[in-house]
Amino acid sequence: MDEKIFKQLKEEYDTMQTNYQLQIDLHREKAVRKCFNKGYLIDILPFEHELHGYKLRKKPLQRMVMENDCFAYYFNAEDKICLVEKANTFLKNIDDYTLYDYSENCLYKCECQQSGVINVNKYLLENGKVVEGYTYAKFGHSHEQYVYSEGRLEKIVYTHFDHQQETRNSWENHFYYNKNEKLKLIQRVCDNGYVVNNYADIKLNYKKLEAFLYEACKEKIELFFNNHVTEKIETMALRLWIDDLEPILDINFRISGDKEIPIAEWTYSSSATINIIDVPLDSAQQDKLVPIVYAVLIKLIDDGILHKDIKLKVFYHDEQEIGLEKRAIQKMVKGREKFFN
Repeated sequence: MDEKIFKQLKEEYDTMQTNYQLQIDLHREKAVRKCFNKGYLIDILPFEHELHGYKLRKKPLQRMVMENDCFAYYFNAEDKICLVEKANTFLKNIDDYTLYDYSENCLYKCECQQSGVINVNKYLLENGKVVEGYTYAKFGHSHEQYVYSEGRLEKIVYTHFDHQQETRNSWENHFYYNKNEKLKLIQRVCDNGYVVNNYADIKLNYKKLEAFLYEACKEKIELFFNNHVTEKIETMALRLWIDDLEPILDINFRISGDKEIPIAEWTYSSSATINIIDVPLDSAQQDKLVPIVYAVLIKLIDDGILHKDIKLKVFYHDEQEIGLEKRAIQKMVKGREKFFN
């Protein structure tokens, strides 16, 4: 991280505040063509718009329409975007501007509104790839480090400061791809362990997920019971490995006579494994999954798959047992408490 670049950007920020309208006009004048689009058309920086949850789409317009998500793209003589204008439905005019300038190993970006400059940015390139980013705004400045693996962007590491450098926040955005090398997920990972999916090429259907888990659990449980007809099965536990890159559910059993030792050391410590989904789940999705698992257990009880003498437990990984404290789970379990005591 180069502190000199932040000083340079502060000077540019101050200068832009006095002449940003002129710079917008100059960028328009140097454009050789323009097009209009409904939604974001292209990324200039790596996954610039996907990072904020948007998908690129090509929906050409004949003219600028003063509605949200309508854009005008201006291209310079090198066919690079030099200016992007965004309409505002409420104001019925253009209110957001993004200016781009290019040099051999740098990309400059400035975001403005009619009321003033929002931020100025400088990105450093190596072999055509962005490797560092510097941003200066009114209340703070930040640094971005781009990390690649086998030619693909693996993560961006962010560090944010206030201008007195007394406050520092950091987080990372991680990128995941499918077998065809197409982006399928961007996940933000915070210092406190909280994660959120900024962008996903798939949408989690919780009803279908519940139905899938029910059928998968039913199949695994019946198979285990059929293979142990002469033994008394005392306890079944579901272990949720839902903060893994590819979340899974383990089904475990304790047979009568097993020693009371940690769940991972049960006689059948990994009787069955079910792949829940092939992308990481964010914190909110993980929270939604727990009641679904209990709903699956209740249906297995009601359908007679799990008999009355068996005890049921749900764990995060090996040690942390998930209790019945949540009201939604209490409602589901009501009348069937004997299975969970």
